[in-house]
Amino acid sequence: MVTHGVGQSPKPEPQQVPSGRPQSDERTILRVNSRLVVVDVVVLDKAGHPVSDLDRSQFEITENGVVQQITAFDPPSAHSMPAGNVPIVHSSADLEKIGNAPVDILVLDELNNSFSDAANARFQMLSFLRKQPEVLPVPTQLLAAAESRFQVLHDYTQSRDELLKSVEKHFASPPVQQLDSVGLLVETLGILSQIAESSKGTPGRKNVLWVGSGYPMVNTMLLPISSEAILQDAIRRVTDRMLDARVMLTLIDPKGVQEVDQGGENFATMDDMSAGIAPITGPFTGTLDFATFAKATGGRIIANRNDVDVQIGQSADSSQIYYTLAYSPTAGKAGDDNPAAYRKIRINLKDRSLKAIARDGYFAEEEAIDPPPTTSQPLPAVMKFDLLSAAKTRLHYNGITVRAEKTTSGYTLSIARSQLKWVEQPAGSKVAEMTVIIAFYNERDKLLQSRAIELKQTMNPPPGARISPEVKLALPFMSPQGMERVRFVVRDAGSGVMGTADWEQ
Repeated sequence: MVTHGVGQSPKPEPQQVPSGRPQSDERTILRVNSRLVVVDVVVLDKAGHPVSDLDRSQFEITENGVVQQITAFDPPSAHSMPAGNVPIVHSSADLEKIGNAPVDILVLDELNNSFSDAANARFQMLSFLRKQPEVLPVPTQLLAAAESRFQVLHDYTQSRDELLKSVEKHFASPPVQQLDSVGLLVETLGILSQIAESSKGTPGRKNVLWVGSGYPMVNTMLLPISSEAILQDAIRRVTDRMLDARVMLTLIDPKGVQEVDQGGENFATMDDMSAGIAPITGPFTGTLDFATFAKATGGRIIANRNDVDVQIGQSADSSQIYYTLAYSPTAGKAGDDNPAAYRKIRINLKDRSLKAIARDGYFAEEEAIDPPPTTSQPLPAVMKFDLLSAAKTRLHYNGITVRAEKTTSGYTLSIARSQLKWVEQPAGSKVAEMTVIIAFYNERDKLLQSRAIELKQTMNPPPGARISPEVKLALPFMSPQGMERVRFVVRDAGSGVMGTADWEQ
């Protein structure tokens, strides 16, 4: 067992997106020819209303201009919540009850907004919530993104009144320091990465309604080549994570109607803009902006409107009615021999009066997965960022189901066995490797102490033996003085997926 000291200082570190891709020769890379591409599609009529009665024959998918065979098709009815007007979701633990239904994630952007715009975003969020039914149609989570602070204002719920109370008692704080455009981009990407990683265990679509201006545009032509490559790699990584978790990002700018420079682009029309597609960087070339980023996830940009509360509601309604199509990629045009190439997806509808909104494409080579260290070497940068981010937030990560119990000698973690990746060994046994973070907090949610450990579990039961559905991990760590809460983060080495559990006094 290898133990690493992680974040011993109680002062939280600013969020950072680690630069570069993992270089270990042992990393796991999934190639395009082994994947099934899943595409969620919202269809709107001329009036902008969702269309829910189309069948498979009405859709055509092309990848790099080549028509693909649709192997799976789900209409909007396949994503419906269980019948009844009684709320069934009161926290993240209840999400297993909703099947493939979507969830909404409301984000108040206090990182990229001015103080006055953040205050208006809060006002518009209150106005939107007051217009909603008492029982929300889908589980909804409320978050606030601020400088070096990412808050869960309310866990998933179907209670409108609970969300209203959370917004009413929350007020944005003025920024501590003025970050430049690159710093804002990096912090925003870190938040979006956490949202994607935390929700991998929820099978349905996650509709992120980001009320704010998003990170500012960065002209990569003005950056050193090395910095440009780092930023593009970070955006690519986060985009892949969001698409893998089926996260759709819609930005709703709270600034209201703005005077438009006649010599420039009208921000209100950016939803229909199409960035140049480079073979490697995909849509992220030349300039890095939030509009292109949102579009790549199948989302939209809504700006230059005074009815922001209405736009939040309409975006939530339309994004809950969607089709799911899947296909296995077949050979196409140039770029197929490049495992890192960007593949452009296009959805065509037989009815040309309808508009399809879906993800823009994907990178053929998926994100590399770092295995855990086997010696006392430092944790790889990407793994360290993921683990520390999960340890510092109250977001519930559900990629792996984890339960924590207090014992006389420390703590015991119960982990769903089926959600770990077990690797066959030459002797016939199976091994799963995990990284576990233990972080202790006081009553003010200040970090007191944290540890990281590497664990191996072996499974070699005799024939016919009953196998427990859970792996039990005994952690003989005593709580430091003043501890009120301990958070456990478990990362599976084979898949990179994480789960969290909290134990409170």
